[in-house]
Amino acid sequence: MLWYSGRNTVTVPELIMDLEDVVDRGFPVLDETDGVVAEEAEPKDEYMAIDETDEIDIEEGMFAERVRRSLSRRKSSSAKELLPHFPYCYRDTESRQDELNEWFDAYEDHLADCKHAFEAQFGRSRWRTTDMGARRDFVRSLLDDGGINSDENLHALAYIAQGIYGEVWSVEDHMQRITMNCKILWQQGALPILYEQFCILNDQKIDDCTQAHAGSSFNVAKDTRLSLLMTIIYFMIECLRTNPDFSSHVASLDPPILPYLVSSTAQLRWVSSVDKYPTKRLLLLTWKCILCVFGHSSRLRSVKRYMRRKFGLPEEHGKDHDNNVITSSPLDYHAFREDLISRYPSYLPPPSGLPKIFDNDQTISQFIQVPRPAHSQASNASLPPPAVHLATPAPSPPASPAIAAGQKVRKSVFMTNQAFPFLYPSEDKGVIPQSIIEAGELFASRVRNTPAIIQLWEERDRFMKSERGYVDHIDGSATDASNGSTDGNANQKPKSELNETILSRIEDFYKRTFPELNSFVNVVLKVMLKSVSFDRDDYVGNEELRAREINLKSTSAICALLLKWLKVNHVLKFEYFSALLFDSRYYLLVYKFLYSHDPLERALTVPEVAETTFCAKAAQYSPYTRDYGQCGKNGLTPPTNYYELRGDVSEFSERFFFSIINMLKTLRAIIKGKTQRVIVVAELPSETLKTALKVYHDDLWKVVLSIFKEQVPFNGRRWKYNNMDLVSAIYLHCKAKLRDDWLAGLDVAAEVDDAYDQEAAMRSLTKFYNDNLFYAPSRPMESDMDFFTRELRSLSLNSRQ
Repeated sequence: MLWYSGRNTVTVPELIMDLEDVVDRGFPVLDETDGVVAEEAEPKDEYMAIDETDEIDIEEGMFAERVRRSLSRRKSSSAKELLPHFPYCYRDTESRQDELNEWFDAYEDHLADCKHAFEAQFGRSRWRTTDMGARRDFVRSLLDDGGINSDENLHALAYIAQGIYGEVWSVEDHMQRITMNCKILWQQGALPILYEQFCILNDQKIDDCTQAHAGSSFNVAKDTRLSLLMTIIYFMIECLRTNPDFSSHVASLDPPILPYLVSSTAQLRWVSSVDKYPTKRLLLLTWKCILCVFGHSSRLRSVKRYMRRKFGLPEEHGKDHDNNVITSSPLDYHAFREDLISRYPSYLPPPSGLPKIFDNDQTISQFIQVPRPAHSQASNASLPPPAVHLATPAPSPPASPAIAAGQKVRKSVFMTNQAFPFLYPSEDKGVIPQSIIEAGELFASRVRNTPAIIQLWEERDRFMKSERGYVDHIDGSATDASNGSTDGNANQKPKSELNETILSRIEDFYKRTFPELNSFVNVVLKVMLKSVSFDRDDYVGNEELRAREINLKSTSAICALLLKWLKVNHVLKFEYFSALLFDSRYYLLVYKFLYSHDPLERALTVPEVAETTFCAKAAQYSPYTRDYGQCGKNGLTPPTNYYELRGDVSEFSERFFFSIINMLKTLRAIIKGKTQRVIVVAELPSETLKTALKVYHDDLWKVVLSIFKEQVPFNGRRWKYNNMDLVSAIYLHCKAKLRDDWLAGLDVAAEVDDAYDQEAAMRSLTKFYNDNLFYAPSRPMESDMDFFTRELRSLSLNSRQ
């Protein structure tokens, strides 16, 4: 359930340490005057770190550039010099060597069997000196005539996929041989054959795990075969996932590999003990299949640009340019335009880009996006109307009211009622001041629309038509993102086969996995919960800690990638998946992880033993072991005085940064702009989230501070006073908007009153979208049936039982 009433007083252990027993809690206290507020400090003369002896440039561009340089100096001195800085670069994956090492556990040792099986069939000849035609013929012989059913043939194929490690010279040579051999396996048609055998054994393994009361029919030999099949498929996908032809081949497998893996993961929800199944490998394979079938970050940016062109939107500027341009959304401009018209009724600003039916108050969907201009806020009702003295206009604001000694004056005396127009004429010849005209034009020129907003408006329009009975049924194809829709742009849409193919893959994935997404999220979060649950007094060995980190890495990447790709396809697919995550209390997992671990200590802990990695074990079978080189990172234990570290840190856990950034980005995505969810998360202890700021990393700080930026309006004045360091950090690190009222000026009472309705409206619209996507016109939805039809249907179902 999402809706709460009342407020319970809870402690940190009650809220964080036991996730499964946590109960629903109510809204936080939103009184602005909550708590004791200290007396206001005397303002300092130095507002900004700008040398007052320098001449101030009149030109706006030069002055703005000097301000930016000043802020960047303050930013570097306030964090980087006081905290240890980790030069980590966020990427889709780590190096290929690290990704392959993470597939294996320390106790696994199948390398000798694979090598012996290969040599028994290939002979004493060296694979390196054999010509390419002989290699392909040998691989073909292992696959033909049901050869894959032989354990010896499967071990030999695994040895080939793992790079013929008995003949390699170094780590670099080993990685090259793995890629080359995986390409040979793919070209000889090994992938469909291996995948078919994997599906058969995987279904048998899941059935065996779900039947806990019966005896196990899955012996050690089948476990070994399943492990080898998953290993070969994983090596092929990991090495060739950037090849477009290989991605198309993987996407065309029957059954589709990504929906099949999601379905297999969802079935683990009914398994009594997940430890019986190789869950870690299934999640790693699912993660790499998402990257292979959908694409990496570069492909994601390309599809985003394609969607903008498809909806008739201008191209986005470069990253560096966008960071210096303050933009706004169409909703913010609509509110700003209403404020201008209320103060200057004779002024007609540039038109708003919102649909004409946006302000329709006869539908629940009106609460999805509510513009809140300043003149309509409830605070204006308690303010007196302005005194009108047109005969003697004052060139400056009126003087402060007289205050007697000891008299307590309400702050509303000093506030202006924004609901009344500005009556005093300006010095200009025109009626409207030039500054107001420039402000309206500047704001209108900085409005940035997105495909997600257009999709939301179009789906809301269909929802209102169906709500009023204008149409009996909206065809599901109308909601397909591949169709697009913008007036006058149907003949100008660019054609991109690859981008359209990816969008169709996402559409097919969503349709196939929709019934099981809830169970899939449940299993993923269970694995994540087990990975973040640590008792601080318990000793956890390096291997167990490493396995938990790998599970956390794969699950966090899966959630983050699915949110990104579903949003690119259609915003309501993203809303549905984010609602599943929120209902499963994903936010508590993030807070529990931060509460259970010291981020700085975890960043300095690398639970790796170089001698037990895949590359190190493979090097033992090579006659060139002496020249093999470094096989991996050795375990790194943080020093006892790690809180005294300053400056750049050379050795750290990349796996930790990858996981924590993904987790926090996912949390930000599911609560951004959702008042109901922001209020629920704001009730959690803010000190827990602040612990992530102990580690200075630009990407990490930005996402943490953006989460705090969402929460600030709903915290009281006392919280803001006690966390002014956070407010300053938000100003320095988070990108501003033209209408950025997160600290002051927001109608908090109205936001809280409409929070329930906003969540209900978004879920109603999401349900409407999914119903039209999955129900055919010939198959009426249950809500469309009359009373007697529903009763007769229920009676017929009961009679069959």
